[in-house]
Amino acid sequence: MAATGPLGGWHEQLFFVLMVLEDMELRDTGFPFDYSRESLAELEKHLVGALGDAGQLSLTRHRALVEGTVAYLGEALMRVAGGAWAWSETPVEGFPGGAPIVTADPALGLEPVTPVLLLRRAFEVRDAARFTEAHDRLLGAVEEKKRADPSWRPAKEPTDADQPDPDSAPLARWLADRAAAFGDWTAAYSPDGNWDFSPDSLTRLQELVRRETPTKEELKDPANRVFRDGAAWYLGEVLRRNVGGRWNLNPDLGGDDQPYLEALGPARHKSLPVVALRISLRRDGYLRQHLDDLTR
Repeated sequence: MAATGPLGGWHEQLFFVLMVLEDMELRDTGFPFDYSRESLAELEKHLVGALGDAGQLSLTRHRALVEGTVAYLGEALMRVAGGAWAWSETPVEGFPGGAPIVTADPALGLEPVTPVLLLRRAFEVRDAARFTEAHDRLLGAVEEKKRADPSWRPAKEPTDADQPDPDSAPLARWLADRAAAFGDWTAAYSPDGNWDFSPDSLTRLQELVRRETPTKEELKDPANRVFRDGAAWYLGEVLRRNVGGRWNLNPDLGGDDQPYLEALGPARHKSLPVVALRISLRRDGYLRQHLDDLTR
């Protein structure tokens, strides 16, 4: 059963906060983004250097870095000890309404880990070893369990952070359906437009999205799903055809998940077209600028 409430909201934004962490907060740092033990030490060092002190964790301007670090740290720990995200109602820095926590595989019998508290501890000790200490503690418990039961392996809850399959049948069907419906889409929404997949056509796409779904609520409305899917596919195809990359989708998560693009441009960025469309509602020239940013 899909999570609801604050935990459900956290699940829904996992992909986005990790994408922002990788493509904006850690851009041009050489960060490996492979959920390895070594990457945790690098991330902790970057966090402490970027923010300076624990008091910065609750500031709005650092929200993307804090949420992305919490998500990355939690996902890295679950790749060691399995388990799932859960929710604590206790407010902490940066999470006044409660915070996401990580529960290891139940067979380990471990207490949950609250990633944001590890962030605070990182500022207190400042040795860039708090994240790896948590990693090693979980790894020790896993190895002890395996010695007792060599066939046992920790089980991790599937999330948007897991590696999906770019060759999946659901993705192939979605792409084929969008391509087949493109003629009807243009006839219905902009029959006089020049939809040639050029960079300049993104300006027309942004104008069309603002006209058809001027608010994020209207863009998200199921009644506008046909328009939204067609616009998202067109945007993704313009990006893919002009800077390279490929479509991907995690078919195991269900719900209203949308395909995204990865390995875009020389820096191999990711882009979630539905999110870019949403941002374009409030930022003039955003879609063309988004393409230009991917070329660098």
